[in-house]
Amino acid sequence: MDAAQVATLDHQPGQTLGVADLQGRAPAPFEGVVGLGVDLGCGGGALVHATNLLDRGAQEVDHGLQLRLTHPGFPIHWAVVSDIDDICRLKYRYLRTLDTKQWDVFEACFVPAATGDYDGLVFDDRAALVSYMKEHLGEGLITLHQAHHPEIDVDGDTATGGWYLQDRVIVEALRFMLEGAAFYEDRYVRTTDGWRVAHTGYRRTFEVTYDLDDIPSFKVTGPGRVETP
Repeated sequence: MDAAQVATLDHQPGQTLGVADLQGRAPAPFEGVVGLGVDLGCGGGALVHATNLLDRGAQEVDHGLQLRLTHPGFPIHWAVVSDIDDICRLKYRYLRTLDTKQWDVFEACFVPAATGDYDGLVFDDRAALVSYMKEHLGEGLITLHQAHHPEIDVDGDTATGGWYLQDRVIVEALRFMLEGAAFYEDRYVRTTDGWRVAHTGYRRTFEVTYDLDDIPSFKVTGPGRVETP
C-alpha cells in the first residue's frame, strides 16, 4: 500500500466512532483492528497508529473499530503501519546477517549510495561499508547486535528510525571481549525492491572491555555463524 494512502476522521468531543463510521474510510489493513471503548486522551494533532490502540487496551473483535474521542478537532490519521513493520524487518535482517556473516544478504539491505557513521567511523557508500564489515567482523570474531525501542517516522517514500543498540564482540584467540550500547539514527528509502537503508550509524553511550584471561571459567561454544547453502 502506498504510504500516502491515509484517511483522516474528524469528530466532536466525546463522539464514539463505530464500524459504520470507518467503512471505506480507513486503509484495508486497519479495518480489522479494534479499539473498543478506548479513551486515547491525546493532545490535538497527535498521530495514532494501530499499535497505539492495542497498547491502550484495544481488543480484536469482529465489529470494526470503535473509539471514544475526548479532544475537539483531534484527527486520527490511519498511518500505513505495514511500512513500519517492513522497516523493522529490514533492521532485524541487517543485524541478523551482520552477526551470521551472510554478506550478500547484508549488502542487499542497503542502496548502493548508502552512507554510514558509526561513532566517527564513516563510510561514503555501501561497497566501503560492507567491505569493512567483511574484513573486520569476519572469521574468528563472534558478534551480537540487538536493537530495540524503535522510533520510526514514515514520510512518503522516505523514513527515519532510531534504535537502542546493545552489542558484544568476542575474539577468543586474543582473549578479548567488548560490550557496549549506542543509539542508532537511520534513514530509509522505498525502492522497487522494498525499503532499504540509505544511511545508518550510531553514537555510543558506553563500552566495556574484558581480558578473558581474567575470567578463567569463560568458554565459547558454537560456530559463531550460520552456514548458507
